[in-house]
Amino acid sequence: MKRTNLADSIMKKLPSTSAIFQQTRDYQIPCFVTGEEFVAWVTPAKPARPGVPAIPSKRITEAQPSERKRINKVGDNYQLYIEKVTADDGGTHQCVGASNSRTFTLSVDINVGNESPLYVRLGQKDIVRLDVSSYPAPTYTWSKDGQALTFDSRRTLDRYTGNIALNPVIQSDEGNYSCTVRYGIQQQPNNFPVFVVDIPRISKPQGDPVYRQGTVGYNITFRCDIISGKPAPTITWYVSWEGTIQPINSLYDSRWSHPTKEEFTITGIQQQDKDKYRCIAENAAGKDELRFEITEVSAPPRLISPPDNVYTFIGNRKNTSILCAFSGYPVPMVKMLNDNGTVVDEGNGSALFVIPGTYTDEFFGEYNCSAVNTIGRTNILLSLLVATKPEVPQNVVVETTCEDISLTWQKPINDGGMPITNYVISLRSSSDQTLRRMNVDASLSETNIISKEIEAETAYKVSVLARNNAGY
Repeated sequence: MKRTNLADSIMKKLPSTSAIFQQTRDYQIPCFVTGEEFVAWVTPAKPARPGVPAIPSKRITEAQPSERKRINKVGDNYQLYIEKVTADDGGTHQCVGASNSRTFTLSVDINVGNESPLYVRLGQKDIVRLDVSSYPAPTYTWSKDGQALTFDSRRTLDRYTGNIALNPVIQSDEGNYSCTVRYGIQQQPNNFPVFVVDIPRISKPQGDPVYRQGTVGYNITFRCDIISGKPAPTITWYVSWEGTIQPINSLYDSRWSHPTKEEFTITGIQQQDKDKYRCIAENAAGKDELRFEITEVSAPPRLISPPDNVYTFIGNRKNTSILCAFSGYPVPMVKMLNDNGTVVDEGNGSALFVIPGTYTDEFFGEYNCSAVNTIGRTNILLSLLVATKPEVPQNVVVETTCEDISLTWQKPINDGGMPITNYVISLRSSSDQTLRRMNVDASLSETNIISKEIEAETAYKVSVLARNNAGY
């Protein structure tokens, strides 16, 4: 930063010991002390003004500098060094010796803090800022749209900064403002537009947040109705009530859409849509927001257990189970009735009827499963049927060599209602009518009968049967 030594100019050319300093530059003010001891430089005190506290006087010594002021001693010259001069440095400074003192009047030139377009908020207390700093304070001549401005209890002028306080802002405060700042012989015009803006306001007849419930498969729409705001606010939608890292965009979920800029629709609601959402309306004046939450997503009953009939056979000593399980929210009440209308089991979400052995035919027949919640009802009919032995396997192929018999087959079309447990291979010799049987795992569809299991020069009748618990 450039330093300006005023020893010559102040002592010789400015006998009034005063000068005008430029803001933000560094300066030194000389004080030659001979024949007595230097005591201190004393800075001026400043009274408090609106929004600015009082500034007390300070004594600057070689041993006690201040934040931006210190003593630079060069021979008998006790210079007051001021770093980055501001308007607060203006005023009468005293160089104090043991017996005598001298004064130096410091003026600080104009610095205009704002020359840009300004926005003031409708209905609020706001400021048309010029933010002038200088010492002593300049004079101001304001006009708006070519007409001189007058000041009253609503529109007041700060004589220090040139700022205009508006309390409250009204629409007619908008316009082109001009201010001529006069400082000594200097005259500086300043022109800029002032726009009246209005904070966005969202209609909230249902309060904030808005709680909603949905039903699986249906659509739900949230509205962010703007009732005021100038300029027209932009509306942005987010997942979550905090932060802006989850914007709502159809790129993330194709079921999200905005029929209008004030609406957000979720198409075909699912359980995962149970969440918090938010709209923010924002413009140059500020912003408003409205929160939403889907607290419950209901779903009608839906069968989630296999819809297949159940097979068993008379004489089966093992338990046989008939199950009806349903999803849905709220959890549905499920009842299972036999074909006589008797409830055989019921429960939340499912019904399970366990038959401890089918020794008679009394349990065979239809069972009606009914699932009900607040959204709807679903019925499903299941039957307990008598299982039969499986049909014969399909496409049986027998190939023989001198060493073995090779068989291949495919599963039967009808397994009789119960899982195939294994395949039975039968060999009947033409020589002595001996019958031999072999069991093959149900997962296989081929086998080989090797030479040690058959006799040479003997014809065999070969058959392949499928077996389940009901027989073969």
